[in-house]
Amino acid sequence: MKTLPAPEPRRTKRDAVATKAAIVAAALEEFAELGLAGARIDEIARAARVNKALLYYYFESKEHLYQGAVEQMFVVMTDALRRALDSADEPGKKLLSFLDANFRVLAERPAYARLLEQEMDIIKVFLNNLQPDTAPKFLQQIAPLLAEFREVLEEGVNSGVFRPIDIDAVLPLLLMLVRTAVRGIPMAGKFISAARKVSAQRRRAAAIDFITCALFSATAQSGKSSKPRPSQ
Repeated sequence: MKTLPAPEPRRTKRDAVATKAAIVAAALEEFAELGLAGARIDEIARAARVNKALLYYYFESKEHLYQGAVEQMFVVMTDALRRALDSADEPGKKLLSFLDANFRVLAERPAYARLLEQEMDIIKVFLNNLQPDTAPKFLQQIAPLLAEFREVLEEGVNSGVFRPIDIDAVLPLLLMLVRTAVRGIPMAGKFISAARKVSAQRRRAAAIDFITCALFSATAQSGKSSKPRPSQ
């Protein structure tokens, strides 16, 4: 009797999740390196080890894939920042824990820092054009998280832990300082010899120290330090 060929295995839900995760991971690297305009779907599919047809099955366009990559980045970041806020019990510790977690997640995933740095203008346009009823998952998560972080700053100012500051102006500066501490400033390398190159960990420590001196009141600074232990 003629033997029939074995049927192709059906793609399981686990396969689908793993495949989408591989595509998004490859897309993050490609978008972080070349931006939305320069990224190539062929290269993303090759890096993810899938064919283009399967990639387009999950993401119908490069723009949709970009959105998926940005969403994944913010989901990971907001999860880490949420845990950081929940792990502390007073404004000073919450602030430093939040900033340290932000540093760690960007340092552990360099593509995130590059994507934020290179694509911020595109992300801003993307966010500004959103309708309230179509807000993606990452915006639903990050907006209340940043609002809570703002409340931490307000509580710290009101309780005397932080000195009086312009919170609306300071909050984005804090996040920008963390990103700069992770990535460094490329131009500075032209004026610093190799022997004096500053590591990311030293930049992190300097940023935390700078923020502590700039934000904490003299009374709080003279008390017990709230600085988190350096990341390993």
